[in-house]
Amino acid sequence: MFKENVSHNQPDIFAVKNILPENLKKRYEKSWAKNFYENVFCRINEKIFEVLFSEVYSRPNTPVNIYVSLEVLKENFGLNDEDLLDRFHFDNMFILAMGLNSIGEKTISERAFYNMRSRVVEYEEKTGINLIFEIFKNIKDDYIDKLKINKGIKRIDSTLIGSNIKRLNRIRLFLETLRVFLNSLDNKNLKKLKNKIIEYKDIDVDNFVYKLRNEEAKTKIQEAAEHLYKVRNVFKNNSAIKETKEYKNIVRVINEHLNTDNKIEIKENKDISSGSMQSPHDTDATFRSKGEQAKQGYSVTLAETCSKENKIQIITDVIVEGNNKDDSKIFEENFENIMNKDTGTAIVDGAYLNDKIKEKAEGNNKEIVATAIRGRKPEQDKVSLLDYKIKNNKLISCPNGKKPVSQKSETNNITARFSHKVCDGCQLNCIIRKNKRKDNVLLLDKSKIGTEKQRVKFKTKEYIEKCSLRPAIEGAMFLLKLHLRNGKSKFRGKIKIKNRSILRAIGINFNRLYSYQLKKLILKSNFLFELIFKIKILLKDQYVY
Repeated sequence: MFKENVSHNQPDIFAVKNILPENLKKRYEKSWAKNFYENVFCRINEKIFEVLFSEVYSRPNTPVNIYVSLEVLKENFGLNDEDLLDRFHFDNMFILAMGLNSIGEKTISERAFYNMRSRVVEYEEKTGINLIFEIFKNIKDDYIDKLKINKGIKRIDSTLIGSNIKRLNRIRLFLETLRVFLNSLDNKNLKKLKNKIIEYKDIDVDNFVYKLRNEEAKTKIQEAAEHLYKVRNVFKNNSAIKETKEYKNIVRVINEHLNTDNKIEIKENKDISSGSMQSPHDTDATFRSKGEQAKQGYSVTLAETCSKENKIQIITDVIVEGNNKDDSKIFEENFENIMNKDTGTAIVDGAYLNDKIKEKAEGNNKEIVATAIRGRKPEQDKVSLLDYKIKNNKLISCPNGKKPVSQKSETNNITARFSHKVCDGCQLNCIIRKNKRKDNVLLLDKSKIGTEKQRVKFKTKEYIEKCSLRPAIEGAMFLLKLHLRNGKSKFRGKIKIKNRSILRAIGINFNRLYSYQLKKLILKSNFLFELIFKIKILLKDQYVY
């Protein structure tokens, strides 16, 4: 049964904060706990989580505002669950941040905490709605309204976060997938398999593979592939087992790694997609090689405000995808959300630009400022594409002022033909293809023309000033991964990684607001101190005379 936690609105007269000495009360006024209570805890709309609970009269739920606040503080301080709950139960700063009056007023068990996490994940799996993101949107919108943040310009960047899984080569992947499936079966179904397959149920995969010689490894990987194929066939008509994730993992591995048309053959490495399953323990993780590093996990994209007039900058968007997805594709799919009605300009690096994004930007009157441009630089000794006169999607003339004999305009390019008479004697080094008998052919790629226009803009003072706003987002990317060891999360699965990233973004936004308000409070205190000091001097001078 859902019940809102509103007891914090009626503080006890003997609450911790009310019985503090005066000097500690002053410190409390400047503490993160008071600021967190006012700017995070009190801004959490608990009714968003109402869908997770039964309407039937029963035991009340774990308070949503306490649960979400604890998750934010977990990411903010980099705590494990045990330390987090200890600090909630015994640390007065945590108690004050939750609007509680004293130690022991509310308690949360580890099981209740984990159940809430599971419900949030299961709800998104069923509906596609991320409840943590809804909380994030409400809080950041409140901050934006409170501080009158200008959302006209945003900067965007991404980073890779590893999943909490081992990197498995092919034989380890086959054996681990098989082992996990065998352990999911009951004794009745296990007996349907041959003993030489059941033997893999209790193996230590790493130890097993470590002891194999090179020739044995080749034999065993083929044997493991055949076992997977046999297991699939044994249970392919069992409706209950077919629906389990362990069985689906076996089917997926077979489809991605094996050819089974005539006989069971293992595919070549080059034929395996980067989106193939990396581990049965995290089926959402993808593979990406960047430089000399190979990563298994996810890409997290952040967008934040960056107008110079803003008191602080706020993270407005958090997007999590497989790490094999191109940045430009992620931007393209989320263009409408990031470039909403209040945002006119996005500052990105060259990896975020593609033709569809350019079309969307032009169609919606938006500006995309790229700090770098993809593609090879044009040859200096050749005529620039911008020297060709084009109007209404038609070529008017070449850089030498000559008109084409005929032309054809398509979606991606313009094909124009020039007579030999026109081209003979021309000294310009252009990109025209000269033919001996037929007319010379000029092919103008519209995307390359757009790139050339971008290069011209790149040199203007206004464009350079906008580009200078982007590097600061690297600070947000650093803070996002601050508590991760070697860039790897402690969690597995796309939804869980997304939730941790969103919670971390709530924490980063809060930290920025708290720093601003603390600085403002200090400046106010300094001003009052200076004012009192001047009044004292003035009164002293009057007394002397």
